[in-house]
Amino acid sequence: MPDTTFSELLRCLDPFVVSEALDGTRGIEVTANIAKTTHIGHAVSEFGIRKIYLKLLEGVSAIAEHRLAAGRTLQLCDYNILIRCAGAASDIQAAKRFWSHAKEGKYSPWRASDLYTEYVKARFLTDPLYSQNDLGRFRVRARDLHRSQLKYDEEALERLDDLRVRITRRRTHRFGQNPESQDYAEHIMRILRNAKPVWTMFQNVNERAQATSEEFFCAAMIAFGRTGSTEGIQYILRAAWQINLEIDPKTGEFDVGGGNIFPEDSLMRPTTRLLEAVTHSLCCQAEVSIALHLVDFISRRYGLEIPRHVWSDLLEWTYITATKPASLEWAIAGSPRKILKPDAVMTVWDTMLAEPYNFKPGIKEYNLQVKTLIEMNRFHEAVNLMRSVKATIYERLIQEQEEALFGATQALWQGVDCEAALARYHRAHAKKAHAWSCLHSWCSKILHRVRTKRHDDPKLVRIVPDLVREFWAFLPPVVQYRTAAGVVRFRTDNADLRSTSSPLHVDQAAIGFRPPNGTSPYGAYHSGEARPDLSLQRWLQKMPRWVSHNRHRRKRFRRPLDLTYAPYTVAQAKISLRWLAQQYT
Repeated sequence: MPDTTFSELLRCLDPFVVSEALDGTRGIEVTANIAKTTHIGHAVSEFGIRKIYLKLLEGVSAIAEHRLAAGRTLQLCDYNILIRCAGAASDIQAAKRFWSHAKEGKYSPWRASDLYTEYVKARFLTDPLYSQNDLGRFRVRARDLHRSQLKYDEEALERLDDLRVRITRRRTHRFGQNPESQDYAEHIMRILRNAKPVWTMFQNVNERAQATSEEFFCAAMIAFGRTGSTEGIQYILRAAWQINLEIDPKTGEFDVGGGNIFPEDSLMRPTTRLLEAVTHSLCCQAEVSIALHLVDFISRRYGLEIPRHVWSDLLEWTYITATKPASLEWAIAGSPRKILKPDAVMTVWDTMLAEPYNFKPGIKEYNLQVKTLIEMNRFHEAVNLMRSVKATIYERLIQEQEEALFGATQALWQGVDCEAALARYHRAHAKKAHAWSCLHSWCSKILHRVRTKRHDDPKLVRIVPDLVREFWAFLPPVVQYRTAAGVVRFRTDNADLRSTSSPLHVDQAAIGFRPPNGTSPYGAYHSGEARPDLSLQRWLQKMPRWVSHNRHRRKRFRRPLDLTYAPYTVAQAKISLRWLAQQYT
């Protein structure tokens, strides 16, 4: 097969082309909760990655290997597709392998800026398709900045470690973790915190005098944001567009100015891509205030209209930063300017809906707003907003699903090509399931947070009965909420819940230790043999409350312990939980 024909066939397997044609969940954030309660969970792996792109990467990798084994070479454009497939599968190691092979090949001197751009996107997962449309996974943790960007004292470091362990050990899924680490719960941001690869990329581009574009600089800005390097973002803004961003590290005050003028046909003229890069690069570091001011400055300086997806990302990043884990981390780290309250989400919401922006929210934006209202205990406003979503968005999605189902059935009955009709039905079914999951989570959160000390409290007298009556189809299997007299508990067992909910089995998150040599402890076992469970995850989740309390108290007041020996049940492969509690506390 000629090289041009092979390149054209490989171009048909571009993940962006596959996403438009086959991925019914494109643009939908598939969280662990959605994966467990809807059929969308069958489309993702245990790490929250779309299975269609995992299979696509496996297929194109095999094709490329057979092509090279036959003595043929790959064109430079072929590596673009291979790196994109690695990015869509969130496989950083595969992207690095493809880049190294292109670097060692005969096309190394001719690597253009578009190949550099694709590699930066796949290496740091900067594209929404590569990040699985889940921004929460790529929030910079304060603990990850230790020794890479900042340095904490021992007390703050210990508190951050305790917070990380408490959050990780209670998870029953591995979404957002490194797929390469099967025996260790390593978050994906732990392997993205090093800023040296991005600086090395800049040095190579400058030495080779490559023609750079706005897309390359925007991808590099998001990459610097993933590493927590604000200096890298400031350097790119100043070097590429003469935009000066000055931040006082002590007081947190900042100033924005400058901005060079570019011709209309210039490749470096700012577009909405720069607004998106500023949003993701700064907000992932909890610099939401700086991102809002910088987006407003660039839009006014260059006459750009803030697009819909930028407003949506700003609202989501504000909500992520205002959550308790994020705000508590930055409070421990001593960064008060990065601590946000739920009121910040309300401020962004009111701004984007007012003049002159007139933003029209969708199910994603309503999901963030309702969860914020529930967090602020404003249940009446949350229920009213839920009624509006159910009457408008959810009913419209049901109608679209029925129309798509009728079209697919008619195409099958007539014996014509039904691929487009089936793809439309799967897309409509996924959007409807996503909206159902949002309503289901809202009901669960309200029932969980409602508290009262009076028997005539309006929250229980009116809101909860109305919620149960109007949103019966979205309630969890077991409804439970507290009253002044006790706890009310009953089962729903409605048909809608059983027909729309298909739980996904997700393995327990591994919390153990990495071997000294970096190899997996499972390597000595064959595939047919049973592998031992080396972690204490299952026991820690069932650990009594007094054991957990004593474990943290003893950690603060450590004293030398007497030498204890294992009980005789160790020889019988039966270890006492009481003895384990003494040894690991």
